[in-house]
Amino acid sequence: MAADETHLATDERGLVMAFLDYARGGILRKVDGLSDEAAREARTASGTSLGGLVKHLTWVERSWLQYRFLGGEMVFAWTEEDPDADMRMEPQETLAELIADYGRAAEETRVLFAAHELDEVTKNDPQRGPVSLRWIGWHLVEETARHAGHLDILREQLDGVVGD
Repeated sequence: MAADETHLATDERGLVMAFLDYARGGILRKVDGLSDEAAREARTASGTSLGGLVKHLTWVERSWLQYRFLGGEMVFAWTEEDPDADMRMEPQETLAELIADYGRAAEETRVLFAAHELDEVTKNDPQRGPVSLRWIGWHLVEETARHAGHLDILREQLDGVVGD
């Protein structure tokens, strides 16, 4: 569904997916045209970079759906020694690879949402206990939109590009 067609969704599942796709589109627009070096450049004292946020959002979708919802084994993107590894674009990583992986995670999410009821609950969430797929979907919308705002600021700091 196109970004300006989110109002055409006819059910909650469609609405969640439309808003999530709209927010993902914002993420991709914010990194469009960046070199790997620019995407990797830390723009805050905490080390946040544009590429690192794409990597983080990929991990977030998989974490919530593959690990917490389905109960699968999760390979964590960080360690106790390096708790911010999921937020950092490594020297060997390219922005194109991170974007492609983000696209694969998005497709995995679409398939999972199509195959499950919104009232189904997580199988493995030690922090919150059971939450529904509905809750996860809206949480992913919120998380993605929040980080789109961060990307907007980082991109403006980097090269002055602003806008949707």
